[in-house]
Amino acid sequence: EKLNRRQVLYEYWARWSRWNKYQPLDHIKEYYGQKIGLYFAWLGLYTAWLLPAAIVGVLVFLYGVVTVSDYVPGKESCDKSNHFVMCPVCPKSVGCPYWKLSDVCLYNK
Repeated sequence: EKLNRRQVLYEYWARWSRWNKYQPLDHIKEYYGQKIGLYFAWLGLYTAWLLPAAIVGVLVFLYGVVTVSDYVPGKESCDKSNHFVMCPVCPKSVGCPYWKLSDVCLYNK
């Protein structure tokens, strides 16, 4: 049985199981028009160029998760034996007190 344009697009493009297949750009152009076909061609190219950057980003994130225990500034700020007193972030006349570096230990982890 011969499929019409819409059925061809549905069978070979508009399914979740076809996410890794090439787009049938000629069929998209015939069914939706040249502007929409160009849009999907650009979207496919853009997505393909973003995939390597996404992979690098995931690898950098995983490296950070693995090496977080070796983070020296985090270790120093969580060390209770160091009594580093930090300056207030606003004038003391406004009411900003001095604070200890170990107070931000939770935020550095």
